[in-house]
Amino acid sequence: MKTVEPRLIHGERIVRIAENRAYVFADESVHDVSAQLAESGLPAAAVVDRDLKLTGIIVAKELFSILGKPFGRDLLFRKAIGSAASSAVSFLYTEQIREVEPHLVQDFAMDENRYYCLVDERGAFCGIFSVKDMLVYSAEMQKRDMNLAGSIQSRIVPQYTYRRGHSCELASTVVMAQSVGGDYYHVREYEPGKWFFCLCDISGKGIAAAIITAVLEGFLCTADYRAGLAVLVERLNALILHTFSLEKYVTGVFCLYDEPSGCLTYCDMGHGLIYRRKTADGRPVFVPAAASADNMPVGIMEDVPVEVKTMQIARGEVLVLFTDGLSEQTDQKGNAFDLCIVSDCISEAFRARRNTSEGVLRRVKIAVLEAFYQFRADAAQHDDLSLFMLHRFS
Repeated sequence: MKTVEPRLIHGERIVRIAENRAYVFADESVHDVSAQLAESGLPAAAVVDRDLKLTGIIVAKELFSILGKPFGRDLLFRKAIGSAASSAVSFLYTEQIREVEPHLVQDFAMDENRYYCLVDERGAFCGIFSVKDMLVYSAEMQKRDMNLAGSIQSRIVPQYTYRRGHSCELASTVVMAQSVGGDYYHVREYEPGKWFFCLCDISGKGIAAAIITAVLEGFLCTADYRAGLAVLVERLNALILHTFSLEKYVTGVFCLYDEPSGCLTYCDMGHGLIYRRKTADGRPVFVPAAASADNMPVGIMEDVPVEVKTMQIARGEVLVLFTDGLSEQTDQKGNAFDLCIVSDCISEAFRARRNTSEGVLRRVKIAVLEAFYQFRADAAQHDDLSLFMLHRFS
């Protein structure tokens, strides 16, 4: 089987996916061409004249089907391949792949693989590509884009972050269920002894979630935290609503913590997963901070009302925020993860640090994740898991 020389070209040109460059001359016999196709195993070959200009295409499956019919023997020995060739749909080999793809959309849903030819400005044959080639390329590009989005997201949302103040420590961890997830956290000391942190769950996954992650990070890196939580959340709501037009929204808990006083100001925007691990009557308890979320999620309505609450973090207390990837995870029998395990991990970490309660959150994070993986075992991880903890030293 004869082949044309590959065309060297830069960029995402359609010739890049045309690995089949086989051709036959139009005046060759059907007998010879069928033998060449059978020997080479190629699914198709271009039909050209002696100047290599494209005149048609031969698809092996179609040719062999014709030869198997009663009149096929006459065709096999008496005709030139040009008479059996089909009309070829062709594109310039220099066209961008993204410009060619819309012309093939209807063919994507067909059961059979269709073939297309590439030509140069003179009409000379340059290569053949198929619907399958285009789909494989699109899948590879999507995978590349997802990997890039995941890489960017992992830099914005590290798998683990630990911060320490004069009288507190903060730790956060995230385990995405897919390469690009929908959980986000942010923590910063915007003034000495004054902290902002949040934990968010973005609707959806994939590239769109990565874009929202970048939007959140850009907004929170430049936000004026001294203006207060209500103003901050209202501005964020306007940004998300304007940018994504109700197609995406964010649930989350947004907090300001004053380290010297232990006062926590917070907005629960449709999240509701805030727990306190504290001491009551000399015994540790692990209880929800509120019965339910106080506000609507961010990005679903204009002028969203924002209710701000405060709580006092006692010395030795641990505030725990998490996403539903923890609370809704089930094992192979369908049992939900027991949140008391988190409290037990905190208690064990305190016992391990008998001389001081400082610096326990690293140990807690490891213990919770180990318990989570042991509980999940071979069951699939249903959603992203994120955990954020604030511990005020005793």
